Amino acid sequence: MISKSFIEDMKNKVSIVDLIDSYVPLKKQGKEFVACCPFHSESSPSFKVNEEKQIFHCFGCGENGGIIDFVMEHESISFSDAVETIAAKSGLTVERVYSRQPVQKKSNVEAKLTVIVKNVFSKRGESLTNKYDINSKTISELDLGAAINSQGLQQIINNDLNLKKTSALINFHSGYLKNPSDDMCLVVPLYKTNKQFAGLYVNSPKTPYHIGVKGDDRGLIYNPNKILERNKPIIILPSIIDTIKGYQVGIPNCVGVADTHKKSLTGEMLRSYKANEIYYIVEKDQVDTRQLALDLLASIKTSNNIIGLKVLITNDKINLPNTVAAYGIEVLPDILSKSNTWYDFIGRELTRSQDTNSEKFKAEMSKLLLDTFTQSTKHKDVPLLLHFVAEALGKCSVDINSIFHLASKSISEHVEEDLQRTENELMKKHVEYSNQIVAGIPIKKIDSLTALLILESKGVVEQTMTEDVCSELISVIGENTSLAKVVQLIEDNGYINAVDIKKALGEVEYFQVNNCLQEFMLDDWFLADTKLNISLITKNSNIVETTNLINLSPSI
Repeated sequence: MISKSFIEDMKNKVSIVDLIDSYVPLKKQGKEFVACCPFHSESSPSFKVNEEKQIFHCFGCGENGGIIDFVMEHESISFSDAVETIAAKSGLTVERVYSRQPVQKKSNVEAKLTVIVKNVFSKRGESLTNKYDINSKTISELDLGAAINSQGLQQIINNDLNLKKTSALINFHSGYLKNPSDDMCLVVPLYKTNKQFAGLYVNSPKTPYHIGVKGDDRGLIYNPNKILERNKPIIILPSIIDTIKGYQVGIPNCVGVADTHKKSLTGEMLRSYKANEIYYIVEKDQVDTRQLALDLLASIKTSNNIIGLKVLITNDKINLPNTVAAYGIEVLPDILSKSNTWYDFIGRELTRSQDTNSEKFKAEMSKLLLDTFTQSTKHKDVPLLLHFVAEALGKCSVDINSIFHLASKSISEHVEEDLQRTENELMKKHVEYSNQIVAGIPIKKIDSLTALLILESKGVVEQTMTEDVCSELISVIGENTSLAKVVQLIEDNGYINAVDIKKALGEVEYFQVNNCLQEFMLDDWFLADTKLNISLITKNSNIVETTNLINLSPSI
């Protein structure tokens, strides 16, 4: 377990500006630093970093927190992984505390056994050369291995009951490969974006599978390059084999889908690697292209990660790594130029072999786009993304004007009307919520306490909202308040992020709490005013004398 004192010390030593600037270039603006938010797409910067308060806040999407929160969100990793990452970047040695009888987590034991399996497989890596046309240099650089039903390993595992149980948990039952035909197949070590080992990708001739801690390959992209080159597009190749061969022939920024549970690209994967241009190479015979189009359309419901994606359909005669190997890297731009934007790809696949003049088809497309909007989180880019798709449907139609007006104009008008109706309803809810008085206390004061608790839970400000204080406040204001919900969230999860908070509070309540968090960024007296609210509420309710516990001077 990582020492709490080390975490606090790290927060004090590591500059949030320097850390975030290593991920996103920051620009000084008054007392703060600004940038376009790395967590959502925007053209003007709404992401602000306050060095003195050691906090960041995006006024566009609401993400906020300290150095650990930023790395957790940016790299999609756990709290402890984020601490490890920051420590490594800052040259700090992580301090841990152990009980007298330390008990290893099950996942740690599973990971250690996976490493042992990896080392056994790696010894046979050289045998891959002839079977897969991978040279020795690539095998060595990428630490590739070949699967084997090792009798020695099987004996070691089966002689130890705990190891035998663990082997089943990592999908390597009693030291045996899943299929007899897996012997000598390619095995690729996987790593998360923070370089943490994430198990083995077994390129089984039947169906690829993962050996390692369950779930470690979820949403994972295999990146043999370790570091991606800036200002160059990311190229997602159709298989792990192609990704390795792409690396071997010098294709820059080539990656591959390593999640063995997914058959196509997902929004979660797109979030892992951000770039202005992303090319997804698809082998026509290996992928249901219509289903891929529907999957891509569904991904816009929750995010705009799809922006910048282009899709290139190939066949068995056109293999990108082989073509580059034969004709040189110079042919790459010409090949990529034949790709379609994600929305043109969707339009083409949804209109393929359809009677685009029929009223039935038009009604189906309209319903599909309307359902996508209705089921979305209503993030600000949904209407624009849907409009792109609607226009693409029009371009792919035989009767361009007819389908364009139905799918594009009508959808756009409906989206605008729906947005207006939604905004009016939402505004009404906000007004009703803002006017609430709970136990004689304006709701905004309660939400400011919630904002303070969130900041304290992330270690951004010194703790005032102790368990006792929170319990006493909730006894006054009740369980159906933002404060009570966030307290419960912290008790259940131990650590919270923006997604958890939004889910627990709901859209209106989250918006009001988020406004209070924004006030902390903008108003140096917010902290003092909020702490004064604690004192007034508790004193008026004759619960506890908190005046001596609270420092009312602002944190400036």
